Amino acid sequence: MHIVNPRFHDVKGLCAEHTTIRRICFATGQGSAKIFRGAWKAWLATPGAFKAAPDAASQAVFAKYVQPSPDDSEPHSEPIELLVMESVSPAAVPLVAVNSHKKRVAAYTAAGRLDLVAAGAPRAAAYAWKRSCWLSSSAFEGVLHPTAREATRFGRRPSDLLDNEADEDATEAGAEDETL
Repeated sequence: MHIVNPRFHDVKGLCAEHTTIRRICFATGQGSAKIFRGAWKAWLATPGAFKAAPDAASQAVFAKYVQPSPDDSEPHSEPIELLVMESVSPAAVPLVAVNSHKKRVAAYTAAGRLDLVAAGAPRAAAYAWKRSCWLSSSAFEGVLHPTAREATRFGRRPSDLLDNEADEDATEAGAEDETL
């Protein structure tokens, strides 16, 4: 099924009416962010209107579409940050949850979780990882108390990690990478 004539909500009007909006979060991941990008391409090109969040997903979707503020002395409002959240879709299995030890090591390394690499790159519970990514994202910056942020850090709960016995390629040299 294809949507032939999509109608988009007036996000631009909403942001104009509510000038305190500083961040737009795409809770369903890159798919919804790409739809937004296509619907609001001209608005995204407005110099200084937006900035892509620093994470890899947000940069991949928006970095080359948003324009920095012009270099003049005219004051500009704070740009709206565009943040692509970890997808909640069951189809979006993060690499830290796959059976492949090699892929988990790469994913934990990319996420800066060298503590988990040193611990043998245990297989993550997908939803626990996604929850942790959401709560550690800039979407909750200034909202979560630092103690709560640390308490929600991935790896603190026993349910965050799964049994590694299913790791076939961790024990068999040259095994084919598998996902869940």
